Amino acid sequence: MEKQSDAYYIGQVLAGNTGALKYLIDRYQHMAFTLAYRVLNDEGEAEEVCQDAFLKAYKSLGSLKNHAHFSTWLYSIVYHSAISAVRKRKIHFVSIEQKGNTNLSELTEDEGDGTDEIGRDQLDKALLKLDETDRVIVSLYYLQDYDVRTLCGVTGLSPSNVKIRLFRARKKLYEILSCYVYEK
Repeated sequence: MEKQSDAYYIGQVLAGNTGALKYLIDRYQHMAFTLAYRVLNDEGEAEEVCQDAFLKAYKSLGSLKNHAHFSTWLYSIVYHSAISAVRKRKIHFVSIEQKGNTNLSELTEDEGDGTDEIGRDQLDKALLKLDETDRVIVSLYYLQDYDVRTLCGVTGLSPSNVKIRLFRARKKLYEILSCYVYEK
């Protein structure tokens, strides 16, 4: 299929073209999975959420007003579906002190060359210490290069709220990762 805009493929899907639907799924499934996984931290559950989100998107595609904003709309569906999945499983986070691990470096130690560089594993573990919304905002902003306006569309938050959450999440990540570097 020749590469066209999302609006073209959405029009084709609405006209009954299943090839256009496959194209949209192929185009966005990796990003949708990444977003769901960042919220859920479980591959199987993230795959299930993505499948449900694509089904919801397909069923309500006719209600999408601006076809050019399909990706933001889809990611919003994925995000809200993932948050719903988290609420359903009622995760109870246990603090480090309750587990008896007061040394944060024990939780993030990585077999490396002994340098003070923060590795991807440590960053992922630190991100897991943020709440779901902050984790998604930070991941999409820094790892996927989303702008604040797009994050507003995905999360439903105002621009000022997204900026505040980014600021607080950066501060918390700095504290977590600083402990790792200094205790190593």
